[in-house]
Amino acid sequence: MKMLVVLALALIPLAFAAPASKPNDMGVSWAVLVAGSNGYYNYRHQADICHAYQILHAKPLNNALESMFKNKQYGKLVFYVEACESGSMFAKLLPNNISVFATTASNPTESSYACYWDAKRNTYLGDVYSVEWMEDSDAEDITKETLQQQFLIVQKKTNTSHVEEYGDLSIGQTFFVGQFQGNQSFSERPSGVQELRDVQPVIHEDAFRSEDVRMATLYRKLASAQDGERQKIIDDIGKLTRQQERVLNTFTRIATVAAGSKQLNSVFETRRELTNFNCYEPVVDVIHQRCFSVTQSDYALRHLYTMVNLCEMGIPVESIVSAINEAC
Repeated sequence: MKMLVVLALALIPLAFAAPASKPNDMGVSWAVLVAGSNGYYNYRHQADICHAYQILHAKPLNNALESMFKNKQYGKLVFYVEACESGSMFAKLLPNNISVFATTASNPTESSYACYWDAKRNTYLGDVYSVEWMEDSDAEDITKETLQQQFLIVQKKTNTSHVEEYGDLSIGQTFFVGQFQGNQSFSERPSGVQELRDVQPVIHEDAFRSEDVRMATLYRKLASAQDGERQKIIDDIGKLTRQQERVLNTFTRIATVAAGSKQLNSVFETRRELTNFNCYEPVVDVIHQRCFSVTQSDYALRHLYTMVNLCEMGIPVESIVSAINEAC
């Protein structure tokens, strides 16, 4: 049986699956929707997934996809990935011949952005890339819009990060969005697909980098707080500031011990491409176990590029792990 699958990812760990309709009798379509991040300030990740229903390791993920393809566990597979540095999940890793098409909120080195601040709920309700592709699916006749057309529209509308595509790009050119998200065609939808030349970037004036969302949320709450609420929020800002300083100091200490103080500029001011996964993955695991939970801190996640740099500089895993143990 041919199976069409769409996955919308925003890190981990909340996941649920739902069957979609069967357009044109092409087989069973499944939507596997994964939201993530802990804490109410990351409410937008769950909100993105709820809308879609109406720290992964990149190399194991791609190995799993190749194994699934070999064992005929899907027909066509589509990813929408909302995360900082989400392009790193697929760049130079995802083959173009295993029937997988992936789009990501950002390239391998940049943040994704939160948007739609809700003063009543004191949280951001969405992320720019996810908002744009879901609003596009709401607005277009998805029985006529190809995945590639949607990608180009979302890429043009998203002005906070570089939306990317990977894998088998022919899927985007030959399959319609409705073959993965359902084939509903409501009377209020336009009869066609908007021309790309008519698409303009959408300005989200309240957009914030994901790693800054927690602090931005506290400052927004402080601005509207009553007198009796202000001190606790000020204390929370101070606590978060100290946590972020600890993260930065920890990575600085690791880099200093592993590479030497003269190499700090190279470690912190460059962005090397990750190729040495055999070094990087165990190093991140040790940081997670010994220092802090990197999956629960966007601020810590955004500093993992320093570990990429250490690995790509040729510093042995043992030396980096020793530095981590000393720093933590």
